[in-house]
Amino acid sequence: MLELRRENERLKEIVQNLNPQTPGGPKMPLPTPMKTSASSSHDSVEGLQKMNQRLKEVFREQIAKYRDAVYQCTGYKVDLKYPELVLRSIYAENEGDEVKFQFNNGELELLETPFVAGLDQRNMAYLTMCNSIPAFLSGVTLALFEKQTYQAN
Repeated sequence: MLELRRENERLKEIVQNLNPQTPGGPKMPLPTPMKTSASSSHDSVEGLQKMNQRLKEVFREQIAKYRDAVYQCTGYKVDLKYPELVLRSIYAENEGDEVKFQFNNGELELLETPFVAGLDQRNMAYLTMCNSIPAFLSGVTLALFEKQTYQAN
């Protein structure tokens, strides 16, 4: 019980030292007043908006770098227009020469386009018989590359 009384006295003394109405003024320095909550929250909202904008810019830059790397490595510009995936080869003869896939239950399904309709059946066999999109795209890439670079003598 004696211990509780001592603790109580110690706490009273601390409260009196912090109370500005104590005769002789406060014996301990009072904390400096904080900014008003309205201006503080305004500053933090502005800061968050600036940070959000900067993150968007960085994200946009990283996406552009990623897309460029995919284009350089695979030879295809890839656009995701969900649920469609649109691929355009670096070797395409015309602007509209596109390979389109559609997401269907987590799987990619080839969509009919004028370009796909004109592909050789050997290229289509990679999809129909082997069920391999990478082999199909490789075949398309090689066919377009050969068409552009090799001239018949």
